[in-house]
Amino acid sequence: MPAACFAPYTHSGSGITSWVLRAPAAVSTQSLYFGKPSTADDLRVLWFAWFTPWAGLASAGRMLGFVDMDSGTVTWLPDHQFADGGAAVDPATGDVIWASGRHVWRRAADASAMPRRLGSLPYEMVKGRLLKRLVTQPSVSADGSRLLLDTRIGLRCFLGAIDLAEGTYEPWFSSKGHFNHAQFSPGDPDVALIAAEDEADESTGILRRYTQRMFLYHRDGHFHPVGPGGRKVGHEVWGASGRSIWFIDFTQGVMRLDITTGESELVWPRNGWHAHASACERYVVCDHRSSSKQGVAFYVLRFLNRVTGKSIQFARMAIPEDDEQHQHPHPRFCAGDAAIVYTMQMDGRAAVAIAATADLIAATG
Repeated sequence: MPAACFAPYTHSGSGITSWVLRAPAAVSTQSLYFGKPSTADDLRVLWFAWFTPWAGLASAGRMLGFVDMDSGTVTWLPDHQFADGGAAVDPATGDVIWASGRHVWRRAADASAMPRRLGSLPYEMVKGRLLKRLVTQPSVSADGSRLLLDTRIGLRCFLGAIDLAEGTYEPWFSSKGHFNHAQFSPGDPDVALIAAEDEADESTGILRRYTQRMFLYHRDGHFHPVGPGGRKVGHEVWGASGRSIWFIDFTQGVMRLDITTGESELVWPRNGWHAHASACERYVVCDHRSSSKQGVAFYVLRFLNRVTGKSIQFARMAIPEDDEQHQHPHPRFCAGDAAIVYTMQMDGRAAVAIAATADLIAATG
C-alpha cells in the first residue's frame, strides 16, 4: 500500500495487518456500502465516502473521494455528495456511479474528469412530492444495459430502471409497501433481488413490520418471495455467479440461499451482521457485534476459510456512540477478491481499511 496515504493497523490476536487510509483532522472516511465494490478489479483505484462531524446524516452529507493506488495521491470531491448507500464502483473501469437528487452520475477516477449524467427520474414523478430516496445503491444489469432504481417518493416505493443507452426511465411497479436494497442479478439481466423494509408512520413513528424479507422481481412482472419468512432475515447480497444469495439469519448466522433449489444452508453459525463471499464461495468475511465480559459492545471482523473450516478474527473496534452516518464495518471482497475493504473505527473516527485476502487464507490454511 502507498505509505504516504495508508497507515498499518495490526490486530494483536491474529497478527493480520490492515491498511487504514490517512485523513485530515476531523475527517472520517468509509467504505462504500457492501452490496457493491469500492475498488477497480486491478486495485488501481479505491473510492470511499468521507464526512465531517458537522456534515449532516447518512441520508445527506457524505461526499466522495478516491485514492490512486499507483501514485498514492488522494482526491477529495466535496461537490460530489450522495445519499444513503447511493454510490458504487464499476470494477472493470474504476469509474464511480452515484445518485444525487433525482439524477444518476458517473465519473472516472481522474482529478480532471467531469461527471456525466446517466439519466434521471422523470420530473413529473417528483413534482410537488418528497423524494426520499432515488436508489439504495446503484446496480447495473448483467448485460450493462440498465441501472436499477428502488425509489421512494412520499409513502410509495417505485421499482424501475434507467436505459443506459438512451438515458430514459422505464417504470416496473409501484407499491405502498416499503421495498429497498434492489440489486440486479449478476447472471440474469432481467432479474432483481429486492428486500422489504419496516414502514414507519411519519406522524407517530410506529412501525408496520414486514413479514417476508426477500423477493425476486422479473422484468416481465413476475414477483415472488425467496428464502425464509418472518423477521429474522436481512443484509442480503448476491453471490458473484447469480446462482446464490448470501444473507444473515439473525438467530442462526451466515446463510447461503441456492436460487435453483430454493434451499437455505447455514454456512457460519453464530456469526454475522453483514457478510460477503468471494466469487468462488470458498471464503467468507463478516462483521459481528460482540460484548466483553464487562458488557461493553464492540465490532469484530472475521474471515472464514470454508476449505479448512478455520476462521480468524482480524479487526476489533469500538462502536460509535452516535451513528447518524451509518458507520458499520460493512466488509466486502474487492479487487478480484484479492482484498477486503471495510470501515474501521480508530481514535474516535471512521476510516476506510484494506486487508489482503492472501494473508487471511494463509492464517486459516
